[in-house]
Amino acid sequence: MRSASGEQPRSVYGEALRPKRDPAIRGTHFAQDTRAKQGRGAHNRSEIFFAPVMSSKFSTIMADPLNIILLGRSGSGKGTQAKLLVKEFGLEYIGTGDLLRAYSERDNTLARRLKETLAQGKLAPSWMPFFVWMEKLAYSDLKKGVLFDGSPRKIAEAKMLDEVLEWFGRTNVKVLLIDVPREVAKKRLLNRSVCAQCGKGVYTGGENGKRCLYCGGNVITRAEDNPAGINARLAWYDDEVSQSVEHYRKKGALITVNATKSPDQVHQEILKKLNA
Repeated sequence: MRSASGEQPRSVYGEALRPKRDPAIRGTHFAQDTRAKQGRGAHNRSEIFFAPVMSSKFSTIMADPLNIILLGRSGSGKGTQAKLLVKEFGLEYIGTGDLLRAYSERDNTLARRLKETLAQGKLAPSWMPFFVWMEKLAYSDLKKGVLFDGSPRKIAEAKMLDEVLEWFGRTNVKVLLIDVPREVAKKRLLNRSVCAQCGKGVYTGGENGKRCLYCGGNVITRAEDNPAGINARLAWYDDEVSQSVEHYRKKGALITVNATKSPDQVHQEILKKLNA
């Protein structure tokens, strides 16, 4: 663009000014004001200014993404709902149980100790969940929401997680309690089998040798899904996790969902309450 005199506009350094829209700069564009300024010397000049313009796409990216914390007893169906929610909202999945089990297969002293602990139906120490998921959270995309499945387990973990999410600027947090009575959860766990290939759970009587309905893989029973291990985890929920539930209830952040229904019905109730 040229001034009224036909000359190429130049900066105070004498460089020709050729403003262009830079596709690399998201949500902004350059605008040019060609109104000639009078009384500032013999030559007319053009004023170039930077005008930030928020596009609809940029607004979506900058909007605080949804972050979900899933709480509930073992056997409540948290894992199933986690997968559905991750797909529904495009969330980054942080599953404490899966991360702990994956770590227990590594070849080091900590992994062997962890595998032995899980096989006995015992819980990993309080610091272990932070150890396995903190790195994943540290490298997560802040424009993308996250879903915590299996944390926090203790009230101290809940308070720490609140602080971590706030520090990362993740303020849009929904806490979902996938609620099911203890006896229902116990019955489900005693009858639970898991596909060794795709990891999906099915409640088919807990017998090894069956085939997965989803991928045809071998269906096995988790080592920790024995009566002693199940009772220990359910007791842990009543003694410890319930305090985290109450913590979020007092904050007014808790959304309770009836998980005695079918997985699809539970998912629809979750979506309805999230949009309420």
